[in-house]
Amino acid sequence: MNKPNACKPDPSANQRFTMLPLLLAVFFHARQPNRPAASPKPKTSTLRMADEVLRDRQNRLLGTIKHRPDGRQEIYSPSNRLLGSYFPRTNETRDAANRFVGRGNLLTSLL
Repeated sequence: MNKPNACKPDPSANQRFTMLPLLLAVFFHARQPNRPAASPKPKTSTLRMADEVLRDRQNRLLGTIKHRPDGRQEIYSPSNRLLGSYFPRTNETRDAANRFVGRGNLLTSLL
């Protein structure tokens, strides 16, 4: 004998219970007090790696590696003269005259 479908759960009831957390989140989010507007985000990224200062054992300045927003790294002498650049996209190091030095980051070899 076939039993009637009276004991079968209603599928729309499952849908209501899965939507309940979403509805509660929307309801409580709408009831939060007004907060001051957040400051607008800058259009360009202001986060940047800090410059690396290279020193010897006597704490004398050997040079500085500056990180550019495009990923390029440049090494400068203690008198702030450009010695060379490393380009991570091409994985090449070039000197100040744009001559190829080698593959990889070889900036410290330019000191």
